[in-house]
Amino acid sequence: MWASGGIDSSTILHYAAAGSAARLKTFSVSFAGRRCDESPYFREIARIYGTDHHEFDLNPDVELQSAIEDFAYYSDEPSADAGALPVWYLARMSRRHVTVALSGEGADELFGGYVTYQADRLARPFRLVPGALRRLMLKGVERCLPVSDEKIGLEYKLKRWIEGSWLHPDEAHFFWNGAFSNQQRRQIHPAETGTGCGGWWSGWELNPAAS
Repeated sequence: MWASGGIDSSTILHYAAAGSAARLKTFSVSFAGRRCDESPYFREIARIYGTDHHEFDLNPDVELQSAIEDFAYYSDEPSADAGALPVWYLARMSRRHVTVALSGEGADELFGGYVTYQADRLARPFRLVPGALRRLMLKGVERCLPVSDEKIGLEYKLKRWIEGSWLHPDEAHFFWNGAFSNQQRRQIHPAETGTGCGGWWSGWELNPAAS
């Protein structure tokens, strides 16, 4: 079981442990000394369920060049996933003990984000603030808050949240989870004529009476 200590993998671990008479194995990647390190959470989960726990610390002393070359070879295609390399180490470590592993992958997509729902709620009253004042707040964040090296830093979240306040709520939800708004995509790719996910769901006609 790949365990991060989060809601998704911990839920799966709970049900796997309830349905298994054998002691489960858990595998995790830590980032000791970094803000993105989740080791306190997955170690607590491993303790609660009494798993045979294994972990690998990804740090600057690890030989990265050969791992990147191997990863590029076995991927077969270009990959821009920031978590790909940690997952590579996680899979390599797991293979020494098991051939099949469960994970919480895909739950983020199923639930459409987590913190994003908080952004949705906070944005409702914020949209009542005049646009000029919101633009001033955005400039203030850009000037006063330094760019963080965290995966999702405070200044990044604030800027994205303010920028999303100008979008339709449905589009804003996907904007906070993704990279670009529809307008930004059209600036990058002028030939873009689609409306992203908005165009996808608008084509569905749900008729409860017909079901």
